Amino acid sequence: MPDVTSGLVWVCPAVADARSLRGITDAIRLAGPQFVLSDPSAEALCLASVDPRVRCVVMIAEVPRLDPCLDHVAQSLSRFFAEAHRRHRQGVCTIALTYAHPRSILKDIRQSSVVGCVERDLRLLQQLPVALRTVASGGVFWGDHMPSPGDGETAAILSRREQRLLAELMHNPNLRPVELSSQMGVSPTTTYRRIKSICAKLGVRTPLAAVLAAQQRGLLPSL
Repeated sequence: MPDVTSGLVWVCPAVADARSLRGITDAIRLAGPQFVLSDPSAEALCLASVDPRVRCVVMIAEVPRLDPCLDHVAQSLSRFFAEAHRRHRQGVCTIALTYAHPRSILKDIRQSSVVGCVERDLRLLQQLPVALRTVASGGVFWGDHMPSPGDGETAAILSRREQRLLAELMHNPNLRPVELSSQMGVSPTTTYRRIKSICAKLGVRTPLAAVLAAQQRGLLPSL
């Protein structure tokens, strides 16, 4: 399992107001010492991409606010999603900040190249550090204000055996698959197969990211 603390994570906030920037700065500090506040300029992103110390680059971008001019809103949203897609192709993760956006826009965010979403209010400091750690470990983070991806999604997305496996990893994150197999009383092949199934269901790539995603969705108890 990869160590989430290895390497630096550059966090580039692209926000308009000083209040949000202060909240983001505090959230970066709470996320951990490996998370570093960086300039969102193209030059800074270019430097990060070639710096061997930087493991991940995360852009925090505000979703355009609603405006009486509908054409302007549509253009701004289109530009936001296009930029998120462009950054995704460059290997930069985008966490979106929303503020009183309708469910239709929130659903569009879930279906875009954005890998995290946090509401820009008092919960910013509560959820953004977790979002940063989740995204940096290869997972996705959706704030508790986000609609579910489909009407059929329930807590039963994971089987009891899969929930037990994640619970073991949650309490013992340094367990290797062979040790986890012994702990669970199953073969290593079965353990690998269940881990692969869990990651596919939660849309993540690593066991640690699966634990974080399951906690965020309320499928496991909080640490």
